[in-house]
Amino acid sequence: MDSVEAKIRSDEIVGSMDSVEENIKPADSRTDQLADQLRTVEQQIGQLELAAQEKKKPWWRQTSLVISILSLTLSASFSLYTQLDQARQRTLDAAKQRAAALDATLSDIVAIRLDDTKQMVALASTNLAAYRAWTTTAAVKRQSGFMT
Repeated sequence: MDSVEAKIRSDEIVGSMDSVEENIKPADSRTDQLADQLRTVEQQIGQLELAAQEKKKPWWRQTSLVISILSLTLSASFSLYTQLDQARQRTLDAAKQRAAALDATLSDIVAIRLDDTKQMVALASTNLAAYRAWTTTAAVKRQSGFMT
């Protein structure tokens, strides 16, 4: 009977070991989950410590702040350049319009002078007294035009 009792006893021990292993496996997975959570928390703490150290740096050593300032400066520079270029373009357009107006005025003056010359030739060839009266009137007009 001793062998039968030993056999039963060994079966109980093996059975109890199986149940211990089953109990250990869930505990291992739970331990793995807790270890993963602990690593995640440690990483977050490290990131927060780096952020705190970054805030303690002077402004010129904070990379994100320097990049932001450079971006703002670049944007403002391009805006200023665009405004100045548009003002220059408006000035050029106004000068072109004035030049076109002066050109039209000059063309009108040349046309009037040509008409006056034609009249003068016509009067000189037909009526000498009318020609002299016309030249006197034209001279008075020129003098009054120069004085104003």
